[in-house]
Amino acid sequence: MILLAGLVLGAGFDLVRANAIKVVIILVFTIPALIVFVMNGQVNWCIGLILAIGNMTGAWLGAQFASRPGAAVWVHRILIAVVVVSAAKLLGLFDLAI
Repeated sequence: MILLAGLVLGAGFDLVRANAIKVVIILVFTIPALIVFVMNGQVNWCIGLILAIGNMTGAWLGAQFASRPGAAVWVHRILIAVVVVSAAKLLGLFDLAI
C-alpha cells in the first residue's frame, strides 16, 4: 500500500498504471526471495497456496470495484486512510494507547 501510495500521490501516476508498476516491482524482488526460501526448505506450500488464492480473490474483487464509474474517489480515500493507519502503526502510535 505504501508503494502504491507513493506512486499515486508522489509520482502522479493514475491508479491503474501505479498498480501495474507496483506489481512488476514486487515480482522482481519476490522471485529471488522465493528461490532462496525454497532452497533452504522454508516454504510451507499449503499456507502459501491459501494465501495465493486469497490474494487473487482480493485482486479480482478490487479490480471489479475500482473499474466502476466514480470509484476512483473512493479508492483514493481508502488508499490514503490505509497509508495513514499503517504509518501510525509503524510509528508505534497504537502502542501508546494501551
